[in-house]
Amino acid sequence: MLVSRIASACPSRIAAFVTLVAALAPTFSSPVRTLTAHSSHPLCFAQAQHHLQARSFHPSSAASPPATTPGSSSSSTAAARLPSHSHQTQSSHFANTMQIHTVPILEDNYSYIIVDPSSHAVAVVDPAEPEKVIHALKQLPKSDALNLVAVINTHHHWDHAGENVKFLELAATELNAQGVNVYGGDDRVPKLTHKVTHGETFTLGSIKFTALATPCHTTGSISFRAQSPDGAVDRVVSDESHKPGKWSYVETDVVFTGDTLFVAGCGKFFEGSAANMHHSLIDVLGALPETTRVYCGHEYTVSNLYFAQSVDGANSEVTRALTDAQALRAKGLPTVPSSIGRELAINPFMRVRDPAFCEARAKLAGVASDAITIMGELREAKNRFKRST
Repeated sequence: MLVSRIASACPSRIAAFVTLVAALAPTFSSPVRTLTAHSSHPLCFAQAQHHLQARSFHPSSAASPPATTPGSSSSSTAAARLPSHSHQTQSSHFANTMQIHTVPILEDNYSYIIVDPSSHAVAVVDPAEPEKVIHALKQLPKSDALNLVAVINTHHHWDHAGENVKFLELAATELNAQGVNVYGGDDRVPKLTHKVTHGETFTLGSIKFTALATPCHTTGSISFRAQSPDGAVDRVVSDESHKPGKWSYVETDVVFTGDTLFVAGCGKFFEGSAANMHHSLIDVLGALPETTRVYCGHEYTVSNLYFAQSVDGANSEVTRALTDAQALRAKGLPTVPSSIGRELAINPFMRVRDPAFCEARAKLAGVASDAITIMGELREAKNRFKRST
Protein backbone atom coordinates (compact mmCIF):
# COMPACT_ATOMS: atom_id res chain seq x y z
CA MET A 1 0.00 0.00 0.00
CA LEU A 2 2.75 2.42 1.02
CA VAL A 3 4.82 1.50 -2.06
CA SER A 4 1.78 2.17 -4.28
CA ARG A 5 1.32 5.65 -2.78
CA ILE A 6 5.01 6.49 -3.19
CA ALA A 7 5.07 5.15 -6.73
CA SER A 8 2.03 7.23 -7.65
CA ALA A 9 3.83 10.33 -6.37
CA CYS A 10 7.02 9.69 -8.37
CA PRO A 11 6.36 6.73 -10.65
CA SER A 12 9.32 6.84 -13.01
CA ARG A 13 12.09 7.17 -10.40
CA ILE A 14 10.60 4.69 -7.94
CA ALA A 15 9.77 2.11 -10.60
CA ALA A 16 13.26 2.31 -12.02
CA PHE A 17 14.78 2.02 -8.55
CA VAL A 18 12.68 -1.02 -7.67
CA THR A 19 13.61 -2.68 -10.96
CA LEU A 20 17.28 -1.94 -10.34
CA VAL A 21 17.21 -3.43 -6.83
CA ALA A 22 15.40 -6.55 -8.06
CA ALA A 23 18.03 -7.08 -10.75
CA LEU A 24 21.02 -7.34 -8.41
CA ALA A 25 22.83 -10.66 -8.79
CA PRO A 26 25.17 -12.52 -6.41
CA THR A 27 28.89 -12.08 -6.88
CA PHE A 28 31.41 -14.80 -7.70
CA SER A 29 32.78 -16.92 -4.88
CA SER A 30 36.38 -16.92 -3.62
CA PRO A 31 38.62 -16.22 -6.64
CA VAL A 32 42.33 -16.84 -6.56
CA ARG A 33 43.11 -13.13 -6.37
CA THR A 34 41.01 -10.11 -5.47
CA LEU A 35 41.63 -6.51 -6.48
CA THR A 36 40.23 -4.02 -3.99
CA ALA A 37 39.18 -0.44 -4.66
CA HIS A 38 39.52 2.45 -2.24
CA SER A 39 35.74 2.58 -1.86
CA SER A 40 33.38 -0.36 -1.50
CA HIS A 41 30.14 1.63 -1.66
CA PRO A 42 27.90 0.58 -4.58
CA LEU A 43 26.74 3.13 -7.09
CA CYS A 44 23.46 4.83 -6.32
CA PHE A 45 20.83 4.89 -9.02
CA ALA A 46 21.67 8.42 -10.14
CA GLN A 47 25.39 7.58 -10.39
CA ALA A 48 24.64 4.47 -12.42
CA GLN A 49 22.54 6.52 -14.81
CA HIS A 50 25.45 8.94 -15.16
CA HIS A 51 27.79 6.07 -16.04
CA LEU A 52 25.60 4.93 -18.89
CA GLN A 53 24.04 8.13 -20.18
CA ALA A 54 26.71 10.79 -19.68
CA ARG A 55 29.99 8.99 -20.28
CA SER A 56 32.18 11.12 -22.50
CA PHE A 57 35.75 10.58 -23.63
CA HIS A 58 37.54 13.13 -25.76
CA PRO A 59 40.71 11.59 -27.20
CA SER A 60 43.20 14.26 -28.12
CA SER A 61 43.90 12.84 -31.56
CA ALA A 62 41.63 12.10 -34.47
CA ALA A 63 41.74 8.35 -33.83
CA SER A 64 38.45 6.57 -34.36
CA PRO A 65 35.87 6.30 -31.54
CA PRO A 66 34.32 3.04 -30.38
CA ALA A 67 31.05 1.59 -31.62
CA THR A 68 28.20 -0.32 -30.06
CA THR A 69 28.32 -4.07 -29.67
CA PRO A 70 26.67 -6.58 -31.98
CA GLY A 71 23.65 -8.65 -31.03
CA SER A 72 23.97 -11.71 -28.88
CA SER A 73 22.45 -14.30 -31.22
CA SER A 74 24.54 -17.43 -31.63
CA SER A 75 23.32 -18.16 -35.16
CA SER A 76 25.91 -17.72 -37.88
CA THR A 77 23.84 -15.09 -39.68
CA ALA A 78 23.28 -12.93 -36.63
CA ALA A 79 26.81 -13.51 -35.40
CA ALA A 80 28.31 -12.20 -38.61
CA ARG A 81 26.60 -8.82 -38.41
CA LEU A 82 28.80 -5.91 -37.42
CA PRO A 83 27.64 -3.58 -34.63
CA SER A 84 24.55 -1.49 -35.28
CA HIS A 85 24.46 2.15 -34.21
CA SER A 86 20.78 2.75 -33.63
CA HIS A 87 19.93 4.13 -30.18
CA GLN A 88 18.89 1.41 -27.75
CA THR A 89 16.50 1.77 -24.83
CA GLN A 90 18.32 1.77 -21.52
CA SER A 91 17.59 -1.08 -19.13
CA SER A 92 18.08 -0.84 -15.37
CA HIS A 93 19.77 -4.26 -15.28
CA PHE A 94 23.29 -2.88 -14.93
CA ALA A 95 23.95 -2.56 -11.21
CA ASN A 96 26.68 -5.22 -11.10
CA THR A 97 27.45 -5.29 -14.81
CA MET A 98 30.88 -4.30 -16.10
CA GLN A 99 31.28 -1.20 -18.19
CA ILE A 100 33.87 -1.10 -20.97
CA HIS A 101 35.15 2.04 -22.63
CA THR A 102 37.24 1.90 -25.76
CA VAL A 103 40.14 4.33 -26.09
CA PRO A 104 41.72 4.65 -29.57
CA ILE A 105 45.49 5.05 -29.25
CA LEU A 106 48.58 5.23 -31.47
CA GLU A 107 47.87 4.60 -35.15
CA ASP A 108 45.31 1.79 -34.98
CA ASN A 109 45.49 0.31 -31.47
CA TYR A 110 42.74 0.07 -28.90
CA SER A 111 43.13 0.33 -25.15
CA TYR A 112 40.18 -0.44 -22.90
CA ILE A 113 38.96 0.86 -19.56
CA ILE A 114 36.99 -1.61 -17.46
CA VAL A 115 34.78 -0.35 -14.62
CA ASP A 116 33.05 -2.39 -11.93
CA PRO A 117 30.12 -0.20 -10.78
CA SER A 118 29.59 -2.16 -7.57
CA SER A 119 33.04 -1.35 -6.16
CA HIS A 120 34.24 1.59 -8.30
CA ALA A 121 37.29 -0.50 -9.20
CA VAL A 122 38.90 0.35 -12.55
CA ALA A 123 41.37 -1.52 -14.75
CA VAL A 124 42.97 -0.64 -18.08
CA VAL A 125 44.03 -2.98 -20.87
CA ASP A 126 47.22 -2.25 -22.82
CA PRO A 127 47.59 1.51 -22.07
CA ALA A 128 50.35 2.08 -24.62
CA GLU A 129 49.65 5.80 -25.06
CA PRO A 130 49.60 6.94 -21.43
CA GLU A 131 48.49 10.55 -21.87
CA LYS A 132 45.46 9.60 -23.89
CA VAL A 133 44.40 6.82 -21.52
CA ILE A 134 44.91 9.04 -18.47
CA HIS A 135 42.78 11.70 -20.17
CA ALA A 136 40.04 9.12 -20.73
CA LEU A 137 40.24 8.00 -17.10
CA LYS A 138 39.76 11.58 -15.99
CA GLN A 139 36.42 11.64 -17.80
CA LEU A 140 35.12 9.00 -15.41
CA PRO A 141 33.20 10.10 -12.32
CA LYS A 142 35.77 11.01 -9.66
CA SER A 143 35.00 7.93 -7.56
CA ASP A 144 36.05 5.68 -10.44
CA ALA A 145 39.01 7.69 -11.69
CA LEU A 146 40.59 7.53 -8.25
CA ASN A 147 40.19 3.76 -8.00
CA LEU A 148 42.50 2.54 -10.73
CA VAL A 149 43.76 -0.77 -9.38
CA ALA A 150 45.09 -2.79 -12.33
CA VAL A 151 46.85 -2.75 -15.67
CA ILE A 152 46.18 -5.81 -17.81
CA ASN A 153 48.67 -6.57 -20.59
CA THR A 154 47.82 -9.07 -23.30
CA HIS A 155 51.50 -9.36 -24.32
CA HIS A 156 54.82 -7.56 -24.03
CA HIS A 157 55.08 -5.74 -27.39
CA TRP A 158 55.81 -2.01 -27.21
CA ASP A 159 52.43 -0.97 -28.60
CA HIS A 160 50.65 -2.83 -25.79
CA ALA A 161 52.91 -2.84 -22.72
CA GLY A 162 55.85 -0.67 -23.72
CA GLU A 163 54.64 2.44 -21.89
CA ASN A 164 53.69 0.77 -18.60
CA VAL A 165 56.33 2.68 -16.65
CA LYS A 166 55.17 6.07 -17.90
CA PHE A 167 51.51 5.17 -17.50
CA LEU A 168 52.00 4.14 -13.87
CA GLU A 169 53.96 7.32 -13.14
CA LEU A 170 51.21 9.49 -14.61
CA ALA A 171 48.52 7.50 -12.82
CA ALA A 172 50.30 8.07 -9.52
CA THR A 173 50.79 11.81 -10.00
CA GLU A 174 47.54 12.70 -11.78
CA LEU A 175 45.10 10.15 -10.34
CA ASN A 176 46.79 9.37 -7.03
CA ALA A 177 46.72 5.71 -8.04
CA GLN A 178 49.19 3.87 -5.83
CA GLY A 179 50.10 0.19 -5.79
CA VAL A 180 48.52 -0.57 -9.16
CA ASN A 181 48.84 -4.27 -10.02
CA VAL A 182 50.16 -5.24 -13.46
CA TYR A 183 48.87 -8.54 -14.84
CA GLY A 184 50.41 -10.40 -17.77
CA GLY A 185 51.76 -13.74 -18.85
CA ASP A 186 55.32 -12.80 -19.78
CA ASP A 187 58.32 -11.64 -17.74
CA ARG A 188 59.03 -9.18 -20.57
CA VAL A 189 55.97 -7.11 -19.55
CA PRO A 190 57.38 -3.96 -17.88
CA LYS A 191 56.52 -3.50 -14.18
CA LEU A 192 54.82 -6.91 -14.06
CA THR A 193 53.57 -7.68 -10.54
CA HIS A 194 51.32 -10.70 -11.19
CA LYS A 195 52.41 -13.25 -13.78
CA VAL A 196 49.37 -15.32 -14.64
CA THR A 197 49.09 -18.79 -16.14
CA HIS A 198 46.35 -20.52 -18.07
CA GLY A 199 43.16 -20.89 -16.07
CA GLU A 200 44.25 -18.58 -13.25
CA THR A 201 41.55 -16.21 -11.98
CA PHE A 202 41.42 -12.87 -10.22
CA THR A 203 38.72 -10.29 -9.63
CA LEU A 204 38.12 -6.60 -10.18
CA GLY A 205 35.38 -5.90 -7.67
CA SER A 206 32.58 -8.21 -8.79
CA ILE A 207 34.13 -8.92 -12.22
CA LYS A 208 35.86 -12.28 -12.57
CA PHE A 209 38.88 -12.50 -14.89
CA THR A 210 40.25 -15.75 -16.27
CA ALA A 211 43.68 -15.87 -17.92
CA LEU A 212 43.67 -17.87 -21.15
CA ALA A 213 47.08 -18.79 -22.53
CA THR A 214 46.99 -18.09 -26.27
CA PRO A 215 50.61 -18.34 -27.43
CA CYS A 216 51.88 -17.86 -30.98
CA HIS A 217 52.06 -14.14 -31.68
CA THR A 218 54.29 -14.20 -28.62
CA THR A 219 55.00 -17.10 -26.30
CA GLY A 220 53.54 -15.17 -23.37
CA SER A 221 50.34 -13.94 -25.01
CA ILE A 222 47.35 -14.07 -22.68
CA SER A 223 43.72 -13.47 -23.57
CA PHE A 224 41.74 -12.25 -20.58
CA ARG A 225 38.13 -13.32 -20.24
CA ALA A 226 36.03 -11.06 -18.01
CA GLN A 227 32.64 -12.06 -16.64
CA SER A 228 30.19 -9.96 -14.71
CA PRO A 229 27.89 -11.61 -12.18
CA ASP A 230 24.84 -9.74 -13.43
CA GLY A 231 22.75 -11.56 -16.02
CA ALA A 232 21.95 -8.52 -18.13
CA VAL A 233 23.08 -8.49 -21.76
CA ASP A 234 22.10 -4.91 -22.62
CA ARG A 235 24.46 -2.71 -24.57
CA VAL A 236 23.81 0.95 -23.88
CA VAL A 237 24.67 3.87 -26.10
CA SER A 238 25.63 6.87 -24.00
CA ASP A 239 24.88 9.54 -26.59
CA GLU A 240 22.44 9.47 -29.49
CA SER A 241 24.46 12.01 -31.46
CA HIS A 242 27.19 9.47 -32.31
CA LYS A 243 29.93 11.92 -31.45
CA PRO A 244 33.48 10.44 -31.30
CA GLY A 245 34.37 8.88 -28.01
CA LYS A 246 30.92 8.94 -26.39
CA TRP A 247 30.07 5.22 -26.54
CA SER A 248 29.78 3.10 -23.43
CA TYR A 249 29.36 -0.67 -23.29
CA VAL A 250 27.58 -2.72 -20.67
CA GLU A 251 28.77 -6.31 -20.88
CA THR A 252 28.58 -9.59 -19.00
CA ASP A 253 31.04 -11.87 -20.83
CA VAL A 254 33.96 -10.56 -22.89
CA VAL A 255 37.47 -11.55 -23.86
CA PHE A 256 40.40 -9.20 -24.50
CA THR A 257 42.49 -10.93 -27.16
CA GLY A 258 45.32 -8.49 -27.87
CA ASP A 259 47.06 -9.53 -31.09
CA THR A 260 45.97 -13.17 -31.04
CA LEU A 261 42.46 -12.82 -32.45
CA PHE A 262 41.36 -9.83 -34.52
CA VAL A 263 38.04 -9.21 -36.21
CA ALA A 264 38.27 -11.55 -39.23
CA GLY A 265 41.97 -12.22 -38.67
CA CYS A 266 44.77 -13.20 -36.31
CA GLY A 267 48.22 -12.02 -35.34
CA LYS A 268 51.44 -12.98 -37.05
CA PHE A 269 53.22 -16.09 -35.79
CA PHE A 270 56.23 -14.24 -34.43
CA GLU A 271 57.04 -16.72 -31.65
CA GLY A 272 54.94 -19.73 -32.50
CA SER A 273 53.71 -22.14 -35.12
CA ALA A 274 50.52 -22.92 -36.98
CA ALA A 275 49.84 -25.59 -34.39
CA ASN A 276 50.14 -22.99 -31.62
CA MET A 277 47.72 -20.61 -33.33
CA HIS A 278 45.30 -23.44 -34.08
CA HIS A 279 45.28 -24.33 -30.39
CA SER A 280 44.86 -20.70 -29.32
CA LEU A 281 42.08 -19.85 -31.75
CA ILE A 282 40.19 -23.13 -31.96
CA ASP A 283 40.79 -25.03 -28.74
CA VAL A 284 40.90 -22.05 -26.37
CA LEU A 285 39.02 -19.04 -27.78
CA GLY A 286 36.79 -21.09 -30.05
CA ALA A 287 35.56 -23.04 -27.03
CA LEU A 288 34.09 -19.91 -25.39
CA PRO A 289 30.35 -19.23 -25.74
CA GLU A 290 29.47 -17.75 -29.12
CA THR A 291 27.96 -14.74 -27.38
CA THR A 292 31.27 -13.83 -25.70
CA ARG A 293 32.32 -10.37 -26.94
CA VAL A 294 35.75 -10.01 -28.51
CA TYR A 295 37.77 -6.86 -27.78
CA CYS A 296 40.95 -7.03 -29.84
CA GLY A 297 44.06 -4.88 -29.95
CA HIS A 298 43.93 -3.30 -33.41
CA GLU A 299 41.57 -1.91 -36.03
CA TYR A 300 42.43 -4.21 -38.95
CA THR A 301 38.92 -5.33 -39.87
CA VAL A 302 38.50 -4.01 -43.40
CA SER A 303 41.84 -5.33 -44.65
CA ASN A 304 41.22 -8.64 -42.88
CA LEU A 305 37.84 -8.99 -44.56
CA TYR A 306 39.31 -8.27 -47.99
CA PHE A 307 41.63 -11.19 -47.39
CA ALA A 308 38.79 -13.34 -46.06
CA GLN A 309 36.82 -12.60 -49.20
CA SER A 310 39.75 -13.70 -51.34
CA VAL A 311 39.95 -17.12 -49.65
CA ASP A 312 36.30 -17.63 -48.71
CA GLY A 313 34.47 -15.84 -51.48
CA ALA A 314 31.40 -18.06 -51.38
CA ASN A 315 30.75 -17.07 -47.77
CA SER A 316 27.97 -14.46 -47.93
CA GLU A 317 28.57 -13.56 -44.30
CA VAL A 318 32.05 -12.31 -45.21
CA THR A 319 30.66 -10.13 -47.98
CA ARG A 320 28.05 -8.63 -45.71
CA ALA A 321 30.54 -8.11 -42.88
CA LEU A 322 32.86 -6.26 -45.27
CA THR A 323 30.07 -3.95 -46.38
CA ASP A 324 29.20 -3.22 -42.76
CA ALA A 325 32.83 -2.62 -41.78
CA GLN A 326 33.41 -0.22 -44.66
CA ALA A 327 30.33 1.75 -43.65
CA LEU A 328 31.52 2.03 -40.08
CA ARG A 329 35.03 3.11 -41.02
CA ALA A 330 33.64 5.68 -43.47
CA LYS A 331 31.91 7.25 -40.46
CA GLY A 332 35.06 7.11 -38.37
CA LEU A 333 33.64 4.35 -36.18
CA PRO A 334 35.49 1.23 -35.07
CA THR A 335 34.41 -2.30 -35.87
CA VAL A 336 34.99 -3.69 -32.38
CA PRO A 337 33.73 -5.45 -30.42
CA SER A 338 33.05 -8.65 -32.31
CA SER A 339 31.88 -11.95 -30.82
CA ILE A 340 33.13 -15.51 -30.86
CA GLY A 341 30.11 -16.57 -32.91
CA ARG A 342 30.75 -13.90 -35.52
CA GLU A 343 34.42 -14.87 -35.77
CA LEU A 344 33.54 -18.53 -36.27
CA ALA A 345 31.39 -17.42 -39.20
CA ILE A 346 33.68 -14.91 -40.96
CA ASN A 347 37.26 -15.38 -39.78
CA PRO A 348 39.20 -17.67 -42.16
CA PHE A 349 41.62 -18.60 -39.37
CA MET A 350 38.70 -19.94 -37.36
CA ARG A 351 36.93 -21.38 -40.39
CA VAL A 352 39.58 -24.10 -40.41
CA ARG A 353 37.19 -25.96 -38.09
CA ASP A 354 35.15 -26.70 -41.22
CA PRO A 355 36.54 -29.69 -43.18
CA ALA A 356 34.86 -28.48 -46.38
CA PHE A 357 36.59 -25.11 -46.10
CA CYS A 358 39.95 -26.82 -45.53
CA GLU A 359 39.50 -29.19 -48.45
CA ALA A 360 38.60 -26.38 -50.82
CA ARG A 361 41.59 -24.34 -49.71
CA ALA A 362 43.92 -27.34 -49.92
CA LYS A 363 43.00 -27.91 -53.58
CA LEU A 364 43.70 -24.28 -54.46
CA ALA A 365 46.97 -24.11 -52.53
CA GLY A 366 48.22 -27.61 -53.30
CA VAL A 367 48.71 -28.55 -49.67
CA ALA A 368 47.35 -31.12 -47.26
CA SER A 369 43.83 -30.50 -46.01
CA ASP A 370 44.31 -30.89 -42.27
CA ALA A 371 43.37 -27.86 -40.20
CA ILE A 372 46.88 -27.05 -38.94
CA THR A 373 48.39 -27.13 -42.43
CA ILE A 374 45.63 -24.85 -43.69
CA MET A 375 46.18 -22.53 -40.73
CA GLY A 376 49.83 -22.13 -41.71
CA GLU A 377 49.01 -21.75 -45.40
CA LEU A 378 46.46 -19.04 -44.66
CA ARG A 379 48.97 -17.11 -42.55
CA GLU A 380 51.55 -17.22 -45.33
CA ALA A 381 48.92 -16.15 -47.85
CA LYS A 382 47.83 -13.25 -45.61
CA ASN A 383 51.46 -12.14 -45.24
CA ARG A 384 51.69 -11.93 -49.05
CA PHE A 385 48.22 -10.54 -49.64
CA LYS A 386 47.79 -7.30 -51.51
CA ARG A 387 44.33 -6.19 -52.51
CA SER A 388 43.98 -5.54 -56.22
CA THR A 389 42.59 -2.10 -57.03
